[in-house]
Parts: sequence; structure tokens; C-alpha cells
Amino acid sequence: MVKRIYYMDVMRSILMLLGIVLHASNVFAPTANWAISDTETSSFFDYLRLSISSFRMPTFFIISGFFCYLTLIRYGAKKFARVRLERILIPVISIALTFNILEHLVLSDYQGVNDSLSPLLTTDYWLSEQWVGHLWFLINLILYFFVAIIVFIIARKPLSLLVDKIHLLIKASPYYWCILLLPLVTYLTDFASYNIPEAINPPFKLVSSYVLFHYISFFVFGLYLATSDKLIKEFTKFRAFPFIALTASLVYLNIVGEDTSGFISKSIARYLDALQSWSLANICFILFSTFFNKDSKLFRYLSDASYSIYLFHHLLVIAFGILLIPLNLPIGVKFIILISSVGLVALSLHHFGVLRLSVARYLFNGKKLT
Repeated sequence: MVKRIYYMDVMRSILMLLGIVLHASNVFAPTANWAISDTETSSFFDYLRLSISSFRMPTFFIISGFFCYLTLIRYGAKKFARVRLERILIPVISIALTFNILEHLVLSDYQGVNDSLSPLLTTDYWLSEQWVGHLWFLINLILYFFVAIIVFIIARKPLSLLVDKIHLLIKASPYYWCILLLPLVTYLTDFASYNIPEAINPPFKLVSSYVLFHYISFFVFGLYLATSDKLIKEFTKFRAFPFIALTASLVYLNIVGEDTSGFISKSIARYLDALQSWSLANICFILFSTFFNKDSKLFRYLSDASYSIYLFHHLLVIAFGILLIPLNLPIGVKFIILISSVGLVALSLHHFGVLRLSVARYLFNGKKLT
């Protein structure tokens, strides 16, 4: 089992904070079709949000799988379930009942909806994705953790043997084969999600089957990555191949385009999309392990604060965005004001609220002050 690695905490924090940039970009992106939108838009913000989306959550789920394995081994299934559920489920419920409801009311008022309270009193609202919003990835994590716990309990030994065999297979294979095969796994899980019979879908749907299947390959890879120091060293070793794979896929998609007229062309485009995500995730690991693999008070504070900031930021982006849209300012200036104000207010809520009030720390971080 590998030891805890400092740069992963930093990388996870940065990925969480990029949520502010991503959602603020939606306000000014012409094709975002988001909750709110400025009348003046720029294609720059489409490129920005799509670029961030291509690597942010894939890399995040690799890190989540990595830490899931470490904590499962360290605490065992029972304590892991209690600690992780408190850390994730309590903040999800707290945000859903406060910030997300307030967000619903703010948007309803902005859109001129007369009766904004009635939807909150229906089962349709609470048994669907409507209340989840930007917390969808936490629902994913809860489900992934649940499956990981079950597998850990009932199939730990045979799974260990399988992992050992995979180690030997990878050791005997060129590195680039892994980067080329991983997108194929993602493509296959995506394909499976498209073909789930409607009859076996649950009556409630807190997260889409596509999202659930799409990110599971990244999470499982993170689990696997945590089984060996050699693996993590290989994944963070500087190589030209992920950069070459990324460049080649971008060139192909820009020249040929994501043609959806036939099965083969559509499959190639989706495989290359997945190849971009895996290549960028690999590049993130390389860069962060090279430049941020050290302990510091700033990084520890950032790691702790980023969770709160992500939980709080979505409502703030919408609220500040509504205030900024009517102003006669260049959209670049609006964008900078938006991300700065959202970041500052969210950080203040964490620093002066979550860190200092034990009730707030438990409700919004799932932690008790010691």
C-alpha cells in the first residue's frame, strides 16, 4: 500500500476550486445553456469550460478512488462507511436543504415564476436530480463507495490475486498501451450506459446512468493505482506520450470533426474524447507530483477550504451573476469580478463559519472540531 501523497490533496483542491471558473464561464458561454446567461457572450468561455470539463472530474475521480482504497485498508469497512458517509452525506443534505433551496428561489424570482415554493413540496422534486444540482459528483461517490465496501467485504482475497496478475501484465507491457486501453474501457462503460433498459431504471433518479457509468472507470483506476508505490511512480513519471496522444486527438477532432453520422465515426470521436480525458489526467498527475509534492500550511488550509468553497459557490455564482449581467462592463471584467467575489465570499464563509462553529463544520464538512 502506498503512503499518503501531499500533491494529491493539492490537486484535489485545485480541481474543486476550478468549479468556480467552470460555472462562471457558463454565464458568458454562447452554447452553455446554463441557469443564467449574459446577453453578451464569447466563444472563449466555451473553450474554457469545455477544456476544464475534459479533465477536471476524471482526475478528481481517480484521486477519490485512490483515497478510497487507502482509507478502506486503514480503517476497515465499518469505520470507512461511517467516516465517509458523515463526510459526504451530511454536507449533501445540509446544502440541499439550505443553499440549493435558496438557489431555486433566487432563480424562480429571476425567471419571473410566481409560485416558486410549490415544486419544493412535491415528491418529483426530491426523487429527481432537481435538488442535487452541483452535488451530483458526491452522489456518485456515495454509490461508488457503497460498491467498494461490498467488494472489499466479500471478495477481498480473490480481488487481490486479480490485482497481482494485472500488475504482472502491465509490467510486461509498454506504458503507452495503458494510456491507449484505458479510454477504451471508458468508451465501453459509456456504451453500456446508453443501452440500459428503461425497465430496470429506478423510480427515482438522483444521477444519470451515463454520468454514473462514465466516471466509474476513473474511480476504479484510482483504486488500482493505490495498490502499489511502483504504479503511482509510473503514472507520475514524465513521458512525452500523454502529450502526443492529447495533441493527436485534438488535431483529429478539429480537422475531421465529431461526425455522428455513422457508428464507426461516432465511436472514434468518443474514444478520442476519452483519450483526451485520460491523457490530461495523466498530465495533471505528472505536473502536480513534480511541483507540489510537499507539505505546507497553505496547502493544508487550501485542501480543507476547497470542499466548503465548492459546496457554497454555485448559489453565489448565480446570485452575483444576476447582479453583474445588467452592468455595462466588458464580459472579461465581469468574469474576473464574478470569480473573485464568489471565491472571496465562499472562503469567508469557510474561514469565519465552518472553521469556527462546530455545528457548521459538521453540517457542511462532516467533521467535528477537536
